[in-house]
Amino acid sequence: MNRRGLSVVALVAIGIGVAAAVAVGSGGAPPVEGSPAPSGPATAPATPSASLAPPSAEPTPEALAWGPTLAEYDAALAEAAALGLDEVIGQVIIAPVSDRDPDAAVRLMRRYHLAGVMVETGAIGSERQTRALTAAVQGAEERPWPAMVAVDEEGGTVARLKALLPDMPAFMAAGAVDDAEVTGAAFASHGAAMRELGFTVTFAPSADVTIGPADPIIRTRSASSDPDRAGRAVVAAVDGLSSGGVVAVPKHYPGHGSIRTDSHDVVSVQRRTLKQMERTDLVPFAAAADAGAPAIMVGHIVVPEWGKRPATVNPQAYQYLRDQLGFDGVIITDSMSMRGVTSLFEAGRPAAEALIAGADIVLMPANTGMAVNHIKEALASGDLTRERLNEAAARSILLARWGDSLDPAAGLPAPGYAREYSAQATVVAARDCDALLGSSVTIKGGTKGQRAWLAESLRAGGVTVSAKGGATTVALVVRDRAAAKADVVVALAGPWGLESSTARAYVAVWGGGPEQMRALGRVLTGDADAAGTWPVDVDVPYAPCA
Repeated sequence: MNRRGLSVVALVAIGIGVAAAVAVGSGGAPPVEGSPAPSGPATAPATPSASLAPPSAEPTPEALAWGPTLAEYDAALAEAAALGLDEVIGQVIIAPVSDRDPDAAVRLMRRYHLAGVMVETGAIGSERQTRALTAAVQGAEERPWPAMVAVDEEGGTVARLKALLPDMPAFMAAGAVDDAEVTGAAFASHGAAMRELGFTVTFAPSADVTIGPADPIIRTRSASSDPDRAGRAVVAAVDGLSSGGVVAVPKHYPGHGSIRTDSHDVVSVQRRTLKQMERTDLVPFAAAADAGAPAIMVGHIVVPEWGKRPATVNPQAYQYLRDQLGFDGVIITDSMSMRGVTSLFEAGRPAAEALIAGADIVLMPANTGMAVNHIKEALASGDLTRERLNEAAARSILLARWGDSLDPAAGLPAPGYAREYSAQATVVAARDCDALLGSSVTIKGGTKGQRAWLAESLRAGGVTVSAKGGATTVALVVRDRAAAKADVVVALAGPWGLESSTARAYVAVWGGGPEQMRALGRVLTGDADAAGTWPVDVDVPYAPCA
């Protein structure tokens, strides 16, 4: 049986179902502009016996696709059922921490008995302070399972730990190199580096399939505009992060890369049909489910065929993920402080609606106290059952234990992993792949720091760098649609501006940090091989040298 089949059977075996119909009334969402009204009230998925009955010839599995045994799930479910009301509610919430003071994080953990915290940029200072903060969170609550210490660390434009860790390129680098071994090794090292700081969960990689510049928020956070290539990159990154000791959470199901609005700001509506999405946006999530990903993040995206609600608060979205994609891992919402969902409900209510719909962990409610109160109200009204809450808390407990059991593989993090990965993922398309530079180079564009890092690397490779008049001009382009004219034009963000550029060599390095600039220098001098090909459509005169 493939992993998807195993996942579906496992769901039946542990009796997981999403309870009770969603209440439509004071807590319900108003219609979304541009989205058709549903034909009837939003309802919860059918019971496992009705919709997930296993084939009679298949044996009942002993473990979930992502690793834990069914006995371990049963134990977690019993522990969740034995918790008091405040404790079981806390176990389905990961709240934000933006204060560097470890004592503040401890107070937050203890006040709400949280499953864990999301460490935001403002809470990250020195390495010593960050280690103290993560250790404090882990020791805040006395219970038989650890707290989850989470961070948004994708690489590229979303890198909360960039001041403390080697700067990884944007995830589009994984689509460019399109090599599971290379991507897996890089993410294994990055995961191990995160684990050394005390982090156990990262909300990465982005499993979105970008449509390019019309996509306002994902772009190079996506591996590719090719769904299959994106799926391969996601599976490799998830496997790598697990090898590094960190729980990976692919996002933003059912796919944000083809959405033309930003769900941080507005209710975002998917214009593709579900059939179209099954050939595009949903492909990487299906790949992640098949490969046994431990968790998936749900985004605030309205799919009209599922009704008027964003996926985070829509039972049909969770039903599809469980039933059709066969996902048996932990489902986590995107931040519940984003206007893509908060604009539809009174304050605090989105957390309750997400749990009713089928979420296991509510991430970053706008106000934790109000979220807790609304969850209690939903329990009192019967909109949310204690059984549904216990199931969610059990999965949260199981994820915390499983993540804690991950040990980084020997030798991790590997020295220079981000620089090596950046070099391998670089795309070079040139008229003459064997002669990219002359004896001297003049660098223009970019920032002062970027020019300095590149110059340092070029000099180490034996190339003279001149302020002007070099035999070769190298232009650094920092915006993903900006163009330049030079002998070598280098895109540091998205590659789309290369189409309007004029050059003998067109290059993309997927980031502008020191590791990318030093990797670029090694590629241009021939000290490192660039193995990347275009992960999105780029119309330039020459084919990639790889």
